[in-house]
Amino acid sequence: MDGPAAEPAAVVPLPPAPGELEPELPGSQPDVEPRAKPPARPQAARRATLGLGAGIGAGALPGVSALLRAAVGLRGRRWSVAVTQSFWLPRDLPAAEDERVGGRMWLAATGLRGCGIVGKGRVEAPLCAGVEVGALRGQGIGDLATSYRATSVWAAATAGPGLHVRVAPRVALTFGADLLVLLTRPRFQVAGRGDVCCSAAVGATATAGVEVRLP
Repeated sequence: MDGPAAEPAAVVPLPPAPGELEPELPGSQPDVEPRAKPPARPQAARRATLGLGAGIGAGALPGVSALLRAAVGLRGRRWSVAVTQSFWLPRDLPAAEDERVGGRMWLAATGLRGCGIVGKGRVEAPLCAGVEVGALRGQGIGDLATSYRATSVWAAATAGPGLHVRVAPRVALTFGADLLVLLTRPRFQVAGRGDVCCSAAVGATATAGVEVRLP
C-alpha cells in the first residue's frame, strides 16, 4: 500500500529583488496627486474717493446761485456712496416791498448720495439719488435801523445723472446734473418791508469737478 499522501507545499510570495517593481494587484490604482483647485476669483476692489466741484444752482435761493461741493465716498465696480458738503455762495436779495433793504442769503447743506454706475473703462455714467439737509441763513442789509441774522432748516431730495471721464489711473473729471425736490420751504422777510426769500418747490444744480480714487 502506498504511504500517506504528501501535503502540497504552501506558496509564499518572495519580496521583490532590488530594482524590481512590485506587481500591480487587481483593482489597485496608482497614487494620483489631488488636482489643484482653481484660484478664487478676485473680488472687485473697493476704493475711497475724494471729490471737489463747482457749479450753479436754482431753487434753493431765488434766481441762479454759484455753489461749491466736496465729497468723500467709497466705490465698487458698479456702485458708489458718498457724503457731500455743498455751499451756495452768498447773494444779496431785495425785499419785495422796498428794494432799499433786503437780505444776504446763503446755504450750507450736508448730503448722503448713492449711485449705480453704468459703463466701464474710461467713461462711466453714474445714476444717483440722495438727500441733503442743511441750514439756510440770512442777514439783513440796507437801510435798516437794526440788522438781524436768521437761520432756518433746509432739506431736499435729489436725483440725476452724471458723467465721469478718467484722465489718469486714479483721477477722473466729473460732470453732474440733479433735480431738487424741496422738502422744506423756509421764508425770510424784513418786518414791514415784505418777503426777501425763499425756496421754490423744485430746483436744480449743475456741477463739474474732479475725483481722486484711493489707493
